[in-house]
Amino acid sequence: MQIEIIKGSELPPEPIDFMNAQRIKEYGRNSKDFEKNENESIFFFLKENDLIKAFGMLKPVELIHKNKSYSVLGLGNVIAVEKGRGYGSKLMKEINNYLVKNKIPAFANTHKDNFEFYRKNGYKVEKSLLERIVEKSEKHKDYDWSEYSMIYFDPTHQLEELVNGEGDVIIDALF
Repeated sequence: MQIEIIKGSELPPEPIDFMNAQRIKEYGRNSKDFEKNENESIFFFLKENDLIKAFGMLKPVELIHKNKSYSVLGLGNVIAVEKGRGYGSKLMKEINNYLVKNKIPAFANTHKDNFEFYRKNGYKVEKSLLERIVEKSEKHKDYDWSEYSMIYFDPTHQLEELVNGEGDVIIDALF
């Protein structure tokens, strides 16, 4: 197994096509434009014999809480191509190592079906935090988020005040 890390602006067409196809297979549709909207993101590919077994990305995101700005990496598009083989956990270990090494917290939302996976991989699930999130664009304002929660990985405890506090958390990226 090897890990390949590629900045979004340097992604060749093949992995983009692969991720698009996997998102359709996983979710029934693809709502991402990796080529145009993820140039600043960092993509992780877990490979075996040059075949992608799992992938995910970290996207620079700014959170604002009580006039304080938090630079985090939004975790997204974590997909194991073959389920139940440990590929997702191996990928998450590499992503977490990157976060620890760079002293940056990760932040994301996920469906309840994924809570246990992320918990087992070092993330905290914080349902009440999702209710405090406000997107600048409010594009998904009317979406039903009842089966979702925010998750975070905070190796340096930078987000404690934000997570444990009260009031809105403004996010500059879309869910």
